[in-house]
Amino acid sequence: MTAIAFTNPDDAQYIETEELLRKVLTPFSKELHVLRGSSEEQFKSFIDLLEKHKLKDLMLISHDAIPTPGTLKLLTNTSDESTRTLVGRLTRESIPDISVSRKFVENGESLEMNGVRSGMLIVSKEDIEQLKVTPMSIFKDRSGKSGVSPFDFIFQTLVQESAVSIVDGRDFVISRYLTFKDKREHFESHVMNGDEEALLRKAAVKDWDNLWTSIAVSPWTQYVAFWFSKRSITPNQVTIGSFALTLFAATAFALNNFWLNVAGAILVQLSFGADCIDGQLARMIGKFSRLGAWLDWMSDRIKELLLAVGLGIGSVTAGNSWDMCFAVLMIFVLRSAVNESFEMHRSHSVPSDSVQSRPLGFIGLERKVKNFITLPYGNRMGLISICIIVFDADMTLWILFLWSAFAATYQLLGRTLRGGGAKTVSTGILRDDGPITNWLQDRLPKVYGELSVFAFISIFLLLWLLTSKWILALLAVIGLCIASFPLVSRSIWLGPVFTCAAEFAVFWSAFLVTDEKYHWIFVSVLLLSGISRVMISTGLRFQRLSAHHSQRFSWEERSALMLVTLLVWPPLSLLVGLLLLIKMKKSLRHQIRALHLPQ
Repeated sequence: MTAIAFTNPDDAQYIETEELLRKVLTPFSKELHVLRGSSEEQFKSFIDLLEKHKLKDLMLISHDAIPTPGTLKLLTNTSDESTRTLVGRLTRESIPDISVSRKFVENGESLEMNGVRSGMLIVSKEDIEQLKVTPMSIFKDRSGKSGVSPFDFIFQTLVQESAVSIVDGRDFVISRYLTFKDKREHFESHVMNGDEEALLRKAAVKDWDNLWTSIAVSPWTQYVAFWFSKRSITPNQVTIGSFALTLFAATAFALNNFWLNVAGAILVQLSFGADCIDGQLARMIGKFSRLGAWLDWMSDRIKELLLAVGLGIGSVTAGNSWDMCFAVLMIFVLRSAVNESFEMHRSHSVPSDSVQSRPLGFIGLERKVKNFITLPYGNRMGLISICIIVFDADMTLWILFLWSAFAATYQLLGRTLRGGGAKTVSTGILRDDGPITNWLQDRLPKVYGELSVFAFISIFLLLWLLTSKWILALLAVIGLCIASFPLVSRSIWLGPVFTCAAEFAVFWSAFLVTDEKYHWIFVSVLLLSGISRVMISTGLRFQRLSAHHSQRFSWEERSALMLVTLLVWPPLSLLVGLLLLIKMKKSLRHQIRALHLPQ
């Protein structure tokens, strides 16, 4: 990375400033250019440098900035490869001078300042090309009227013309100084005493996480991640270890013994801890990869399904039925479908005239309460560990079902009533439609998602209350028909949720009217169907992974085969599981192959 530092034309100690910069930047930048002279001369030198060198990444440093090893690591050790700047949080001594919304610097005079600019900026290759064609006359006009420095002009230009993302400075003191004396004092007080390692360790932990993670996991995982960062241990190795620990935990739950349940609870926490460590380790060492992100996201979704099955086996060996295990699996997969589709369609734009009065890093009480009642992944892991020790596998499944069902209903109804996702994007792959549904989508009239939501809730209630095989089959067919209707743009994000619900309505119908000795087959097929949907949604998160997605054996084909098993012979559903395994194997090979393609 090439670094360009601007200087203060009135600074008589520019030589000392340059020596300090070279000392700090050596591990991060192979080349440093220090620009001197008037503001116009420095801006002209900057444009000349861009034209003479083919730069991939560029770091710009303002004349009043003081980079340190810690702040430079924060800025460089990130998975964000776009143009980005380090932003400090407000303190009693700091004066806000930047507006931040979500993850970006906002442009607009009506926005309230809620952060502190660091004076450090990394410019992507695309924005470097844009800066090359910036006319000198525009800078002269701006500089003459407001006395803006070259760095500030470049920063404001990028904010207006493109998007500048932020890197949160967290507990680091972000400030700017005009004199070398102030810069040296800041450097000595915040670097020489060695407190930056502790700040970097804390910064590797997510800014704010769910309750269980914050009180029971993050306090110790940051130290393990820091220890790993000093050794040749990779985040992917930690992710694989986390998955293995979950398999052992699920096996312990399946054996249904008090002490094995205790061991399983400990393994769940170790597994979840490792799941936190892999991300913390990646942030500490700046080692990110598409394969690592793909592996981490997919393993998280699959692990909780495996734990539910382990609890289900333990419950059945104690004389209970498969009902709760089946219900919990359905809820987990449906919640995943709701979250994935909503995020894919949600508009992240912020109105230009909005007022950002909350300081960077502020988490309101309302968000904390919502996060708790919706039972996110970390809290689910904590709940499983506590309940399996205090109660047993069956009661743990009951608690998981009741809380997860409430959370899923709360999220689904809330997002549906307020319009859900605002972006109109293709949902075909996430829906997992087959040829029949694709044909119907172009011919059926559009319907409101709100009506379909209440229709599906009614169908599941009736499925729970009725016992006639033919009535259940009819209700399942009605669900399949509802899921095939196209939706108005306001609720188009619900499409993947409806196909998931329709498929599971068929599974649930078959489960309810067949002999208990076959229930393990339906649970196994539901598990494989859930993993198949997880693989589709995970692939969509990464570039190119959906380019050659095969929709053979879609949700409608799985549902049709399950209807046959409902009406003819339950063991036929093993065929569904076999076909799912074949499809999953092909999808897995395609995704891994696509991960190694250049972006």
